[in-house]
Amino acid sequence: MKKLDGWLIYTLESSQRNNISINWFIDEARKLGLQIDLFIMEKFQIMMINNSLKVMYDGIDMQLPRFALFRGYNYKLAKHFELLGIKVFNSSKSMEQSLDKAYTHQVLSGHGIDMPDTIFESENHLDIDSISSILGYPLVIKGTEGKGGDQVYLVNNHDEFREKTKGLKDDGYNLLFQKFISSSYGKDIRAFVVGDKVIGSVIRISKEGFKANYSQGGTCEGFELTKEAAEIAIKASKILGLDIAGVDLLFIDNGFVLCEVNANPAFKTIYNTSTVNVPGKIMEHIQKSLEIEAGRLEVATSSNM
Repeated sequence: MKKLDGWLIYTLESSQRNNISINWFIDEARKLGLQIDLFIMEKFQIMMINNSLKVMYDGIDMQLPRFALFRGYNYKLAKHFELLGIKVFNSSKSMEQSLDKAYTHQVLSGHGIDMPDTIFESENHLDIDSISSILGYPLVIKGTEGKGGDQVYLVNNHDEFREKTKGLKDDGYNLLFQKFISSSYGKDIRAFVVGDKVIGSVIRISKEGFKANYSQGGTCEGFELTKEAAEIAIKASKILGLDIAGVDLLFIDNGFVLCEVNANPAFKTIYNTSTVNVPGKIMEHIQKSLEIEAGRLEVATSSNM
């Protein structure tokens, strides 16, 4: 197999429904002189043999690329790549931080990012009276690793609280509880961040219920972010160390609060509502990052001579 500049990594399931996006990434990379190809996440085998790290793909010992672009979550695989000297987009640490909603909120709140009041589940203890007295009803219950609006529920009383938490706990999910932002009922903003820029944004609107996720059947329209909203999205992405992020914002009376950050954002909403070339923007950012890193290595090498 020829040596490639980059590995474009999808899960098997995701690759089967994203053929257009995959070819788009490959074409945009080629325009920049970068050779990339599709690799299926589940076919990688990572190992340590004779105290040396190795990676195989579908049983083949691979020539390592300069970078890997993950279009799915697997921070153990991403970390292995990084230890082998492969630059990963997004990094394993940022991937791990953003996948865990509880950890995301802890990190961002320590940097002054406004978010809904949140209570984290205590180990083996669920104090419904305390949680509801602090947050009030209705309140939002979330699984900490849910995606696309899954594992998110609005409950209005103790009975609903008990029912939803029991179901989620029985399924093995860790939970967090949030104050419900009524001013953003059925609508939110998704800002798509690449590097240090918001390249596009949409307002997502629910057809029914409080969740506005496009994957949950909502609709979307192009939306011009205010300077404040763009600054929140970029700051959150930087704090988490993300190169690529989908940042979700909720409407409040005097501005916005951050709902959550997605390290593997789909871009169908941006595609459907604008002319923004998302794969092109991502590949341009990757090329720039590789050039900066190459420059640093050259300087370091020169200084050691």
